[in-house]
Amino acid sequence: MLMYNRRVQATVAIVGGGIFVFYISNIEPAPVSGRKRFIITTPNIEEALGNYQYDSLLKEYRGRTYADNHPDVIRVKRVMKRLIAVSGMEDIDWKVHVVVDPSVGPNAMVLPGGKVFVYASMLSLTANDDQLATVFSHETAHQLARHIGEKLSKQPFYSFAVLATWLLTGSTGLANLVIQFALSLPASRQMESEADYIGLMMMSQACYDPRQAIPFWQTMEKQSMMRPMEFMSDHPSDRTRIAQISQWMPKALEIREQSQCHSTQKYFDELRNSFTFYQGIRDSDTTF
Repeated sequence: MLMYNRRVQATVAIVGGGIFVFYISNIEPAPVSGRKRFIITTPNIEEALGNYQYDSLLKEYRGRTYADNHPDVIRVKRVMKRLIAVSGMEDIDWKVHVVVDPSVGPNAMVLPGGKVFVYASMLSLTANDDQLATVFSHETAHQLARHIGEKLSKQPFYSFAVLATWLLTGSTGLANLVIQFALSLPASRQMESEADYIGLMMMSQACYDPRQAIPFWQTMEKQSMMRPMEFMSDHPSDRTRIAQISQWMPKALEIREQSQCHSTQKYFDELRNSFTFYQGIRDSDTTF
């Protein structure tokens, strides 16, 4: 009977219309990829969350990080310096930490606000700086695209969808599973693929060889035999990543060509090789 009540109908129409207008007015394109997405958080909120997580990680890893003058830290800073130069995020207070923890598998992250963490085990899997740039361009791309903010913005809709599904099924567990596999995991995989795409273009513009992304992910595939099937994961499979990167490779190589990397790569190599250990420390201190 309520559906025939004009007041209820008017209220539903007004609320629904307001939600629709709110949703449409907060859709914006992601950088580089141009994908349209809903986002309502601000960069300041995301940076505040990143700073909170940064402080927590510093406490957790106290005594288990390399000193700033360690060769691995200098290597990461060297790669990040070139990626930052093409990211549009040069004004952020960047920090780099290399964590030594044999109990944790290879991983890396860039928090909102430019705080970089990488496990030493990840560095051992990268055969050269081009492969290391594959890792950090991907992680930096997450921050450039503000994927943290996008995930936070989706949470109210996920909560509403869980409630609606629970009302229909009467099962909270089933409702959570439906939303996870129908909405949350696919959205996460989409953002991971987007970070792969943006990162590939970014490393190409920074004059790293994008073709090295393929052998890196092949190495990662050999290291991840126990991962769940793709539809159960918040990341695409390494095989999917390799296939996608292969499709994007012509554009990445075109960007690298347009960046005049043939003339600048020799300069970068000669500059790197001419630095002594202590000169490398001095150079990294001016950037971070």
